[in-house]
Amino acid sequence: MGGAGSTTNGGSQGSVGNAGGPEGVGTQQIDQLFGKHGGTVSPFGDCEDVAQSVALQSDQKIIVAGQTEDCGGDTQVAVARYQPDGTLDTTFGAAQTGRVRFSMLGGVFDTAYAVSVQAGGKIVIAGKATDAGGRAHFALARLDSGGTLDASFGTGGIVTSAVGGADSGIRALALQGDGKIVVAGFAGTDDTDDRNDTYALARYNTSGTLDTTFGTAGMRIQPIDASHGGQVYAMALQPDGRIVITGSAVETSAGGMGKLGLARFEANGVLDTSLGSGGVLVAPIGAGSSTMQALALQQDGKIIVGGSARKPGNTTDDDFVVLRYFANGLIDTDFGSDGMAFTAIGTGEDQVNALQVSSSGKIVAAGTAQQENLDVAVVVYLQNGAPDALFGASGLVRTPIGNGDDEAHAVVLQSDGKIVVAGSAETETSLNDFVVVRYHRP
Repeated sequence: MGGAGSTTNGGSQGSVGNAGGPEGVGTQQIDQLFGKHGGTVSPFGDCEDVAQSVALQSDQKIIVAGQTEDCGGDTQVAVARYQPDGTLDTTFGAAQTGRVRFSMLGGVFDTAYAVSVQAGGKIVIAGKATDAGGRAHFALARLDSGGTLDASFGTGGIVTSAVGGADSGIRALALQGDGKIVVAGFAGTDDTDDRNDTYALARYNTSGTLDTTFGTAGMRIQPIDASHGGQVYAMALQPDGRIVITGSAVETSAGGMGKLGLARFEANGVLDTSLGSGGVLVAPIGAGSSTMQALALQQDGKIIVGGSARKPGNTTDDDFVVLRYFANGLIDTDFGSDGMAFTAIGTGEDQVNALQVSSSGKIVAAGTAQQENLDVAVVVYLQNGAPDALFGASGLVRTPIGNGDDEAHAVVLQSDGKIVVAGSAETETSLNDFVVVRYHRP
């Protein structure tokens, strides 16, 4: 089990190369005062680095977590902290580079999919870690405010849990008001095929021990139904403590069409039967297979879900799709067209990966749009599901960054309403680095 360490190469932080360039759409929305030309590209080592999640500290410093891959294919958890102006925070990490990386279980594949900051400033990271035998586990780590693993959490700052009978992993994380940690992801037999997976949740005490008052011995494994498997990709806590999750629902039959999966649990991990059919909703979206990756809650309790789907009549590629449901799981037909808002951004496949709701009720969706390559994309929707014409170009911004595929995997809203997205950018070497971009408030 490795400790939190610094990068061995790390390189220097770069600029958002094409941000504001002529090939972008709505680029006037990029905050040119952030980083260099609106963003920061940060390598960890010599090979692939991908940011999967982002969170804000109370002082508005930005925490980004994901994975760094060595050139042999092994990955470690990677965490970076940025100043509010987008520069790396050199007070973070033992080597004062603003970046740390570490292993969680001693296997060959560790990654962080979610990050959150506790009230006292400690940083909780969740994802999956493989053991020496290649089995993936739920994995959590906690860092102190300086970027060192917190020895008061788990074993040396790390907690791993075998969930179910085979591979498992965390995709989403939320902190309760009492400090307990709720996570959601999957338990299954094959990490590459959702048809063999099932939804899985767990709750941990602040010390890192499983909270045995939740589910069964701290865990809840929830099959979707008899004909679907899938993974949880996003989660949110309601003010009353109930847990809302969304993710994939893939037909177990040959062909395996993907659908929306939505479920809600009581605070103790019991399925909340007031949503959908006995607590679970499975629905086809658009004209073919769909993938749901993002979730947010409105103040009125309505549920916003985002992902990719093919708009009826579109026979070539998927678009951004955002849907709104009432708290009981019925779709809100006053949103978009019959509850669904489709947005074609690039000329190819477009995908929502993260959602936030602003203080004014606008819905911010971040993800990827395919032009020649994949670009970072942000769309802001009004409460009726129409794109906000005051944001970017007709409600959207498409931002090429590196020389290849660029992706936004996470989004957070600053206290002043500005939009911070984190993901990956393909640089001159055709390898990915962490990227953070900031946009003006919608």
